[in-house]
Amino acid sequence: MNDNKYTYDLRRLQLMQLNILKELVRICDNHGFKFYIMNGTCLGAIRHKGFIPWDDDIDVGMYAEEFDQLIKCADEFGEDFFLQTIETDPEFKTMIARIRLNGTTLIEKDFIDADIHQGVFIDIYPLFGYPGNKIKAKKRSWDSLLYRMLLLGEPPRNHGGLVKVLGRMAFTIIPRKAQQKLIGSIHKKLRSESNHTRYVAFLYGMDVHMFSTIKYERTWFGEPTMVQFEDLLLPAPTDYDSYLKIRYNDYMKLPPKEKQNSYHSFEFVDLDNSYLIYKGKKYMRNR
Repeated sequence: MNDNKYTYDLRRLQLMQLNILKELVRICDNHGFKFYIMNGTCLGAIRHKGFIPWDDDIDVGMYAEEFDQLIKCADEFGEDFFLQTIETDPEFKTMIARIRLNGTTLIEKDFIDADIHQGVFIDIYPLFGYPGNKIKAKKRSWDSLLYRMLLLGEPPRNHGGLVKVLGRMAFTIIPRKAQQKLIGSIHKKLRSESNHTRYVAFLYGMDVHMFSTIKYERTWFGEPTMVQFEDLLLPAPTDYDSYLKIRYNDYMKLPPKEKQNSYHSFEFVDLDNSYLIYKGKKYMRNR
């Protein structure tokens, strides 16, 4: 077993993630679900025809309605895979989903104390309608932050001191039972304009700040443009050029050598053994 989190075979990890993606393609093809490769996966397809050589993840996005339908198909995934959401894995307290590979270990710093499936994964992000009106847009950004805080049970990380202060105030002021009702209310609200807005947004991670969010034209996420990614043809945003320019500016230009690395904070990786044997050793050590 590998005791050094930095010595895993990156290419082997990428191929495992590619195998997970193929399972998602199978399920989506069976049901007619539409998804888009995004972030570094989309960039890799356009610039490298596959993985960015130093990248260690796969990201896809789906409109929220189809995302919700996919979650209902959790039992249809093959025996090697696990569809992870807050519903299927309660301590996975986020608004996104992951497909995990059984029999493997990939532990992130953010989930090191969580009793969840800790296998190799790919990420699935729901895509929401986003208002064009500035006041409504700021309210939508705040709603998404509040939603994530309530799911997580604490202020989201990496969003500054003001968000932490306001988050603590929210947990103090809002009773626990009311918090659960608010989660349901915001869940519905985030989906309420999904088909009627000019813009769309992912409302997650560094895309969203306290009162601002990276937004995209809905037309960029219409009928997918099929692009080469490794040995697959995969759906990219309709206008992937405009999407990638917002994400990465001059996206065809390689970053300098010192920046050719992943942003992930993997605490421990074992591509040959199940995360279950590391419970209480590599994760959940403080519980």
